[in-house]
Amino acid sequence: MKSKILLRLAVMVAIAAMVCGADAAAQRRVNPVRPKEPYVKPDVITATDAAGKAQNRPTRPSSVVKQVDDSGREFYLDTITGSEWVDSAAMMLPKVVGNIYPLWDAVNVGVDVWDPLMRCFGQKYGLAGIWAELSLHNRYKPIVEFGLGCASTTPAAKNYTYNSAMAPYFKVGANYNFLYNSNSAYQVYAGLRYGITRFSYDLTDVTVANGYWQTESRFDIPSQQSTTGYLEVVLGLQVKIAGPLSAGWNIKYHRVLHSSAAPYGNAWYIPGYGSRGSALGVSLSVIYTIPIKRDKTDATQKTTDIDDEKENEQK
Repeated sequence: MKSKILLRLAVMVAIAAMVCGADAAAQRRVNPVRPKEPYVKPDVITATDAAGKAQNRPTRPSSVVKQVDDSGREFYLDTITGSEWVDSAAMMLPKVVGNIYPLWDAVNVGVDVWDPLMRCFGQKYGLAGIWAELSLHNRYKPIVEFGLGCASTTPAAKNYTYNSAMAPYFKVGANYNFLYNSNSAYQVYAGLRYGITRFSYDLTDVTVANGYWQTESRFDIPSQQSTTGYLEVVLGLQVKIAGPLSAGWNIKYHRVLHSSAAPYGNAWYIPGYGSRGSALGVSLSVIYTIPIKRDKTDATQKTTDIDDEKENEQK
């Protein structure tokens, strides 16, 4: 009797164990819910890193993070060593420097004194001119010019006297300063001009010899009107004299673009152009500079800082 009771208890314990084991196994087969990983902002690849990858140079390590100090300066910190990380690849890349002068930089006013000086040495044409130039970033220089010109000459071994009454001329164009991030008192530039003038000229005492009759006849060619337009290509240099005063030299290549019909021949002299037979001209100007606006940091000091940086990089 007792043995039967013990047997039944053993069977019940075995069945209960099997049921509990099945429940535990079923519970273990359920996949646990994993928590969502926090979002990590991807690191932005800088231009230096991109250049390094393109040239097979090592890029910025993942342990380096960007930091800002109390003064607002940005730098990179190596979180492993705790020291500032310096990008040697960036030091090898050329630095791009923008315009250090403001857009509205200055106005230059100049007086062309070349023709007055040359007339003192016997030149028979020309008078004077004045021009104004707007300096944009000390780089782009739109310019306008106004002047007066006249001529009177009796060429040697010629049979006439040429006269051109005083007449105005106008020019408009622009210069480009190649030293735009240097001291503005010193410039090397190239430019283009379009000039136009309307003037009159005549020939007097024209002598014609008649070889058969051994006689001479004299007559005058009446005054003629001409409107002439021409193009100038300029290469120039400007240097400081003292204070706001500078001196400028121009070498000009010019060419006539259009001119009125001339029934008695083309004019020998064109105001603002010079002798029609010469493709080259020269000008000398005295220049006064009127500053318009300066940055809080003086531009001259900026040029000095840029030069110092270049010297330190070379060392």
